[in-house]
Amino acid sequence: MLRIVLGIIVGIIVGSLVFMGFQMLNGMYFPLPDGTGYSDAEAMKKFISELPPLGFALVLIGYALGSLAAGFAARKISRHASKTTPIVIGLFFTFGWLMNISMLPHPVWVIVLGFLIYLPFTYLGHKLAAD
Repeated sequence: MLRIVLGIIVGIIVGSLVFMGFQMLNGMYFPLPDGTGYSDAEAMKKFISELPPLGFALVLIGYALGSLAAGFAARKISRHASKTTPIVIGLFFTFGWLMNISMLPHPVWVIVLGFLIYLPFTYLGHKLAAD
């Protein structure tokens, strides 16, 4: 049981690190305007409303790869074939996505794809890590 919990925690950390890496990559190609920060909600809303589709695509690719890595890492750590581990991680990330879109406006296509990424890709990573 301890390995399962540790796998979930490590999976969430690994996935989050990949997400952050893609966010940083996105920031290199599409930087925030000078003088604005991530804590400025109004500036972020304006920034997101002007972000081109490629910017959203990079973020979604990061979410997919991060979820894949999270499922893979969790399976390797937990050494458990149960579907519970990737489901817990996928739901955790989905809840984070729900919080994100409730605070910042996103195009509909991004919202829909975001909801379709976390659970399947976490489960796929889990399956790929099978011994």
